[in-house]
Amino acid sequence: MGFVLMSAGEKNKGNELWMVAIHKDFQKKGYGKKMVQGVLDKFKGLNLMLFARCSPESEKMYQLLLKNGFAHVETSEEGYRGMIYEL
Repeated sequence: MGFVLMSAGEKNKGNELWMVAIHKDFQKKGYGKKMVQGVLDKFKGLNLMLFARCSPESEKMYQLLLKNGFAHVETSEEGYRGMIYEL
């Protein structure tokens, strides 16, 4: 149905949400949101920040992260949108 790919490191370094992917037959049913919320719940209370970078083509991912409380902090010259979530 789908997956979340991320990296996590010690001391608030390398905690990055890389990708959320949902098979097309299961999109627009709330599964992506539930998967992201599951990740956020897992890290809750650890006093960490999660980062994400959305390519210009990843509008769905960008909107999904905004809806889950990530903040857009910068856009690179290439159009990649940097996002952050403080736990």
